[in-house]
Amino acid sequence: MAKPRHARRLVTAAPQPRTAALTPTLQAAVVAALVLSATLPVTTNVFVTLDDVLYLGNPSVVSGLTPASIAFAFGSVTALYWHPVAWLSHEADVSLFGLHPAGHHLTSALLHAVAAGLLFLLLRKLGAGTWSSAGGSLLWAIHPLRVESFACGGALGGH
Repeated sequence: MAKPRHARRLVTAAPQPRTAALTPTLQAAVVAALVLSATLPVTTNVFVTLDDVLYLGNPSVVSGLTPASIAFAFGSVTALYWHPVAWLSHEADVSLFGLHPAGHHLTSALLHAVAAGLLFLLLRKLGAGTWSSAGGSLLWAIHPLRVESFACGGALGGH
């Protein structure tokens, strides 16, 4: 059946691609901020007796970040592990905050939030969608097995 002459074709513009309101880097920052806001209460916790004595009782750590403590961090195998970044982190925390638990826990919460943001970016780079990446990153970050490593309270230090 032929179209009548008076029928006109509607001309529509080509659909414009949707652009994200935020760049992936800003989206990762939002994920990190959400994680930080959820984990910030750990700063009220005390040190735990599980392994804090091992780290914070070490004379090299208690001296803070010094050339000798940096050499210790890279040259020491303590408790069957070689983990210089952990030693350096504790030494830096002592230099910044002394032996007050709040500062040490704040550093841990900040590092955890940054890791969640980086996980978001990795998932996006691997092809996951924005919401899937955000959901996966947030679930990983707030899962009790992840938070327990820096959020537990104990009996070593004081408030």
